[in-house]
Amino acid sequence: MSGHMDDGDELEQVPLQRAKSSSIQATERLLAAKGLNAEQSQGRILSPHHHYYKKWCLVVAGMALLLAIIDPLHLAFATADGLYPYDDFWAVMVYIMMVIFGTDMVLKFFIAYDDPEQGMVYEPKLIAINYFRFWFWIDLATTLPLESIAVAGVGGNQGYNDKECLFLGLIRWINLVRLYRVFGAFEYLNRKMMIGQVALTLLRTTIVLFYVAHWMACVFYFIARAQGFTSDTWAGAVETMVDADPWGRYFLSLYFSFVILTGFGDNTFYDRTALETCFVIGYLLASVVLNSYILGSITTVMVSDDERSNILRERVESLNAFSEQKELPESLVELMRDHLELLHHTESTSDELILHRYPPTLRKKVLRHLYLDIFRKCPPFKGCRTRFLDEVIGMARMEIFNPEMEVLVEGEVVQELFVIVEGVVYGAKSASSASQERKAAKLRSKSSKSARFGSMAMSGSMNP
Repeated sequence: MSGHMDDGDELEQVPLQRAKSSSIQATERLLAAKGLNAEQSQGRILSPHHHYYKKWCLVVAGMALLLAIIDPLHLAFATADGLYPYDDFWAVMVYIMMVIFGTDMVLKFFIAYDDPEQGMVYEPKLIAINYFRFWFWIDLATTLPLESIAVAGVGGNQGYNDKECLFLGLIRWINLVRLYRVFGAFEYLNRKMMIGQVALTLLRTTIVLFYVAHWMACVFYFIARAQGFTSDTWAGAVETMVDADPWGRYFLSLYFSFVILTGFGDNTFYDRTALETCFVIGYLLASVVLNSYILGSITTVMVSDDERSNILRERVESLNAFSEQKELPESLVELMRDHLELLHHTESTSDELILHRYPPTLRKKVLRHLYLDIFRKCPPFKGCRTRFLDEVIGMARMEIFNPEMEVLVEGEVVQELFVIVEGVVYGAKSASSASQERKAAKLRSKSSKSARFGSMAMSGSMNP
């Protein structure tokens, strides 16, 4: 019988061990995502959340954004192709691209990855297998100059002088897949909160809007170019477009793209051929979705940002209604309104609101770091043990007062001891009339950091 019970115990222990290991893996993934894990590397393998690798990812994302401008521009407006001549601007950009993205491919063989079942994987062999499954081939296709190789294969190396080389340039659109790195960069900026939520949303939507308009401008010009800039095309039919220099043509194309994207008509540029009409229809349908996304994102952020100001407005309106109903004096209402504004600007970072989410041990460490030295210097607590002070600090409550606010009034019975954490408190004997104000001012005393007040009133109230 004992043997059966042992087997049953083993069967019961296995699920518990698995549950524990899965929770540990979840914790490790969370710490790694926040960059808080102590183990940032194992040998030559780095964590994907290592701060140096994150900075490198930002550089690669910036290069991907730059090339997402240059590649469509080259497709539509360039007269030289690929790696010939070898000192050409477009060729130099290809060299820089190959070096940066090639280096990034090599680094990915030394970057750990997050497995849903095993957690963070640091085994080099498993990392290589995981990379070869999909992303290696994506990175390889967007790093190799496939367009230049294809053009060289058909014997063209002097630019888009024929239709065959011109249409081979469409291979460059594959390179836009590199932009998947940009999503990770924005996620990193959002998690680290380097810029505000409103600014980040506006930046993201502006970038999306510009890139879509830029790509479509290049496509519009490419369509007219492929048709020989005849008078039947949108570009060939306008004298301003025909007489403009290359940069002028680009900005006119960009203007035409923004006109369609924003939905505002224009009598100067419009589609003329069946191909252009089909493309404009697709572009208009896509712009409806894009505009809805941009407006929705901005509206959501603006509304969430206004929630805090709406809360303050509701509190002030409630105070006004209360003061009118109770006929409170205006001076008293003004003090209450000032205190509401103070709470509005400080309650989001109050000790109670922030620390209640954390376990007692961590909360105690934070409070000790903030207030232990202050309490040790306070006369009633000098010489007390740290454990006792920890308990006192844990029971204490932070109060914030506006300047020139009365905290205690002479003769008032209180049950609190105030310890000054920051600021200055002035004590003065009460003045019953204006003639005694000067005398009261002479009797004022000043208390600063680590001082205490209210102790006499508190001890007096405890006497039977």
